[in-house]
Amino acid sequence: MSKKVLLVRFSSAGDILLAAQLIRQLKKRGLIVHLLTKRKFMEAALAAGADRAIVYGTGEYAGLFRAAASLTAEKYDYCIDLHATLRSRLLTLAVKAPRRAFYFKHSVKRRFMVLFKWFMQDPAETVADRYIKTAAKVIDDMAPVRRRAKPVRGGAQKIIIHMGAKWANKRWPWFDELAVLLAGLPRTIVTVTGVKDEIENYEQMRYHKNKKIRDLAGKTDFTGLIREIGKSTLFIGNDTAAAHAAVMQGIPAVVFLGPTCSGFGFITDSDFHIIEKKGLLCRPCHLHGGGKCPIGSFECMKNITAAEAFSRIKALTGRE
Repeated sequence: MSKKVLLVRFSSAGDILLAAQLIRQLKKRGLIVHLLTKRKFMEAALAAGADRAIVYGTGEYAGLFRAAASLTAEKYDYCIDLHATLRSRLLTLAVKAPRRAFYFKHSVKRRFMVLFKWFMQDPAETVADRYIKTAAKVIDDMAPVRRRAKPVRGGAQKIIIHMGAKWANKRWPWFDELAVLLAGLPRTIVTVTGVKDEIENYEQMRYHKNKKIRDLAGKTDFTGLIREIGKSTLFIGNDTAAAHAAVMQGIPAVVFLGPTCSGFGFITDSDFHIIEKKGLLCRPCHLHGGGKCPIGSFECMKNITAAEAFSRIKALTGRE
């Protein structure tokens, strides 16, 4: 009978998708993988490859101790906390499983980066790798895989531009201009996606009457978005769950970083082609992105022009 592992990760979609590499390794070892999360992130858990997404906070899984009793009845061989909060720790301890492991967030280190700009030169270890190292504490032969950002192939391109981001400071403001520039390239189709209330310049985008730009903003659910990304040859967007969905499916991903940085471990050079304004003493300014530039200039994003990004992307696709 196959052994079972429970992963505890309540949120958010991007963090759950980062567990895809771990889940892939677990399943290769013949383990059945369940992931405990909140209802709104159930699709992300399944997209990451979990055999079952268990919704925490409803029915028999409502409340920490009721959930622990129900999960104990599942007879897991391993229980691994990937969330690293007091609640997730207590729940993992309360679930009766022979072996448990706990993820360490490095949140103090990230706060030092934001407040004092310390540790900025440290090599960025990805969160995905740290998930795998956490599991390796209790499961043999688990190890991060050395990798480099997926190269962008030349030739015809189906480009996804995911314009939005939950945090306003993460939204690069010139996607409408970039979409038109990219659509002007031969053998290139651009598809624009995004949650409408997370897109600042959507009004400009909808007035572009260009047959080579498909407008899917606000027209897909999470699963549909992942499907569209999987059909593309190149993803371009902000630091969001959609970017992680691209890498998870082996799609080269270009990501704009502003208030956050690669040192946080979420968007790193090992997985992404990063476009950022280096040398700004104010970066990083927020753990998650923030809603307003602390110094009011928003240089980290505004000073990356559409022409500059277009030139970089053309170079990646070998069109220069």
